[in-house]
Amino acid sequence: MKKKFFILVAMLALLVSVVGCGLNKDKAEREVYDVYLAADNGKDTVTFKYLQYLGERLEKASNGRIKAHYYSDAQVGGDIELLESIQNGNITFVAQNSAPQVNFVPQAAVFDIPMAFPNEKIARKVLVQGSPVFEALKKYYADKNIVLLGIADQSFRQLSTNKEIKSIEDLKGLKIRTMENRYHLKFWSGVGANPTPMSFSEVYMGLQQGVIDGQENPFETLVANRFYEQQKYVVTTNHIYHTVVLVGSPKIINRLPKDLQQVVYDVSKEATAWAGTQTDERAAGRAKIVTDYGSVIVPFNEQLFEQMKATRGPTIELIKSRIGKDLPDLLITEVDKAVAENAATGGL
Repeated sequence: MKKKFFILVAMLALLVSVVGCGLNKDKAEREVYDVYLAADNGKDTVTFKYLQYLGERLEKASNGRIKAHYYSDAQVGGDIELLESIQNGNITFVAQNSAPQVNFVPQAAVFDIPMAFPNEKIARKVLVQGSPVFEALKKYYADKNIVLLGIADQSFRQLSTNKEIKSIEDLKGLKIRTMENRYHLKFWSGVGANPTPMSFSEVYMGLQQGVIDGQENPFETLVANRFYEQQKYVVTTNHIYHTVVLVGSPKIINRLPKDLQQVVYDVSKEATAWAGTQTDERAAGRAKIVTDYGSVIVPFNEQLFEQMKATRGPTIELIKSRIGKDLPDLLITEVDKAVAENAATGGL
């Protein structure tokens, strides 16, 4: 805690020194502006690399007028603390999954709609900066003193089990570890499984001892924590899109000269696209680790996807009861539109 405190004090002192620099235009054009990029995640993750790429591109695109400082592995706080620091203007940029953001921006629960996207291509098209869904979300984040800058991903959450899953019937009674998330619990109950919230640190042992039959996480997490060692199958269910959301502090961004503010928005869009390519490139390597160990990756089964999707109604209604119907309806409409456009052009 002392280390986090001193880091934050040093960051705040530098930020205070930057504020006065905007008073004179000529001076501002020569001034170096320190920005702070932080994540709860480790350095070898798409989440942190997303931030790293953003910082490097900010430095280059600003001709050195922006200087980036990085903090991984919850060095300056966990996910909730990082969002508070964004609101208070102590940290400039944070990348993280949308789950903790629901505590600040309830509308982020729209990402918990099950089977919302058939693949990453559709998801990225619907959620790209400037899209109707992105712009709607951006306003909700702004209301909470947070700037929404980009929505990348770690692909989808997938199901790993010791039982071969061919149809929704095979999910009946399956004890699956989930996050303590009311929407996820509702969904897994709806497909007939037995969702079992459990501390993440206990998952490996839970699988090993048979306390749970399976778990659901993106491939990055599955491999990083070696869950595949205790599971015969990894089923490509694509049930929840695992977002990596880039947010910024308006207190800091709005103090930058106008031209550098534009650099932030332009580079954020570029970094988000780059993060998507990193997720795709890393996927093959992660899959190879799983199959080399001897576990079986079950390919995407459209019939299973549609069977699971058909049960999502109560989960969507629960989400709407808490955030209203406008945003969920907009997301579903935009996905349907993107799927139709993709089919018309011969896409996947």
